[in-house]
Amino acid sequence: MPDGWIITVDDSWRYVGRADLRQYTGKESAISRAQFMACRKDGSFVIKNCVPSDAPSGTAQTLLDGKALEGESELKNGMKVTVSDVEAVFKV
Repeated sequence: MPDGWIITVDDSWRYVGRADLRQYTGKESAISRAQFMACRKDGSFVIKNCVPSDAPSGTAQTLLDGKALEGESELKNGMKVTVSDVEAVFKV
């Protein structure tokens, strides 16, 4: 992902999906319209997977530091979020 790409996250859930990531991938059809959500919650940042477990085959999974994101997880500085062939590094 190019340097300088920023998604602002605040106290409300921010959906991230195909519209946000399409310019960085050649595989946009594999990315869900609502791939994951992120927000600030109780002083920490959290990420939540939005891709259902019964999604069609070929739908990209959301990975957090290389592991499938299931449910909600805390985001810490430097963690990598990967969707299809797009990788982003979380920075506070």
